[in-house]
Amino acid sequence: MKKRSRILGAAAVLLLTATTLWAQGPRGDRQRMTPQQRAERMTERMSRQLSLTDEQTAEIERILSDRFAESSRKDSSCCCCQGDSLCAKPDGPVRRGPGPDRAAMRRTDSLIRSVLTPEQNEKWTEMRKQARAAHGQRPARRPDAGSGR
Repeated sequence: MKKRSRILGAAAVLLLTATTLWAQGPRGDRQRMTPQQRAERMTERMSRQLSLTDEQTAEIERILSDRFAESSRKDSSCCCCQGDSLCAKPDGPVRRGPGPDRAAMRRTDSLIRSVLTPEQNEKWTEMRKQARAAHGQRPARRPDAGSGR
């Protein structure tokens, strides 16, 4: 009798666990935003926070759309792994870092700053500082930093 109750208890726990996991759905079921959607979302936020004109909004959306499309192409440019972080090349596995392309980010920031007014640039700089702090990153180094040894 004890053996039967243990089996029933284990079956109940298993059924409860399976039902809970099934109800949550697969882990990767969130849709990834397209580069255009990412650009629109970021432009909308910038337009609100920086009080952009219609011309500025259109130009920044074009800049961001180009940047995100380029980034997306780079992420999926490897035919053998479809953007996986561990790429199996003919000369052996090559670890591709998930880190951002810093040079492209600097180019994009420079293009955005060229569209903004001086007041908007100040506010943009403050927004970037807050974003870095929220992500726990160090402030970006100046290109001439560290050259005075």
